[in-house]
Amino acid sequence: MPPCLPHAGEYAYDGYALWLLDEANKRQPATATREQALETARSQVGYAETGDNDTKYGRWYGVNYQPWCAIFATWCYETGTQTGSPSFQKGSYYAYVPYIVSDAHNRLRGLSVTSSPAPGDLVCYDWGWDGVYDHVGLFESGGPSSWQAIEGNTSSDNSGSQSNGGGVYRRSRSKSQASVVFVRVAEP
Repeated sequence: MPPCLPHAGEYAYDGYALWLLDEANKRQPATATREQALETARSQVGYAETGDNDTKYGRWYGVNYQPWCAIFATWCYETGTQTGSPSFQKGSYYAYVPYIVSDAHNRLRGLSVTSSPAPGDLVCYDWGWDGVYDHVGLFESGGPSSWQAIEGNTSSDNSGSQSNGGGVYRRSRSKSQASVVFVRVAEP
């Protein structure tokens, strides 16, 4: 301790306190929930529906045979993370992309709009530039003008349907393709 303080010249920490600090510094920081969800999405690349929107994601969510990009995002956050997410819940909230965008704009259920997307954030697309968001994926890398995302219920390239394409694929996207909103998902 400094000479001007009580207990001058004594050690600030005893041996046990130093050991606790060493142990705390050895621990790896926890992986963010959104990064865990992204890893889960990556593990699904190449998955294809077995028929007209018939997927394991829809069966899990409780609404099979429906467009499933938002259901896929929910599945990634609910099944692929250690703690789950306060924003998502099996069978509730987000089977429809406009609900994600609306809640993010209103800062509900731990969602918020961001201009600086991070891996695992959501990317919501309005292909028709008409104010109705049609599709969602998980931001993987890049920046706010061009990026890569893992998306459910899209095609493997630009020749098929971008929001009802039947598979999980890694896609390269840009702001010139659609009106886009990046959505940050809160950590638990």
